[in-house]
Amino acid sequence: MLANPERIGLRVIQGLPPSLYARVMGHHILTIARDVDSRGGVAAVWLAFGARGRKPSTHTCLYELGTHGWELAGGGSEPVDMGFLSGRPSAVSAGPVSFLVGKASYDSRSNLANGSARSGREAAVVSWVSCEAFRVATEIVDVRVGERRLKVPSHGYFIVAWVCPGGYPPSQRPRIVGLDSTGDVLTELLPDEYVDSATMAHVERYLEP
Repeated sequence: MLANPERIGLRVIQGLPPSLYARVMGHHILTIARDVDSRGGVAAVWLAFGARGRKPSTHTCLYELGTHGWELAGGGSEPVDMGFLSGRPSAVSAGPVSFLVGKASYDSRSNLANGSARSGREAAVVSWVSCEAFRVATEIVDVRVGERRLKVPSHGYFIVAWVCPGGYPPSQRPRIVGLDSTGDVLTELLPDEYVDSATMAHVERYLEP
């Protein structure tokens, strides 16, 4: 019987540490990253699964806060290579394009939009819930997501969850800013953009005549 990633994700949201590593129902399970925005009523948990004789995979669970607590809104799975948590890049050797790299993203219609109640939100305000995973270079130690500040784990992966008004495709991802150990900005990714500022500046310099 396979482990239930949705149930494990709920346990992580409710207080288990992001670095939890345990054997559950024959699986090795690692919480890669989580993001819980209680004010926005949205959360995401990014899990890695491994079992003997099977290719490892990741599973992302996206939740929103309903009147009865956290409810699964969506997510998905992807296969990964062994050792994907190692080899975090450094911008010194890999260049500025490694400062902030998008990995996987998932979007789902809000449970409120589907007809169930959402805690503290009106149907006209939230239509979609979304999340996106990233990896940052070793020079980035914290990220600022909107008004929140998140500590980057040692492997460099983090995940961001947000709510979206309006129609598809989902919009209004929070502004993401990569900070070094002194708090200086190394790069930023603006809402609805797909290339961060450090990468764009590098490409523009490369294209200069």
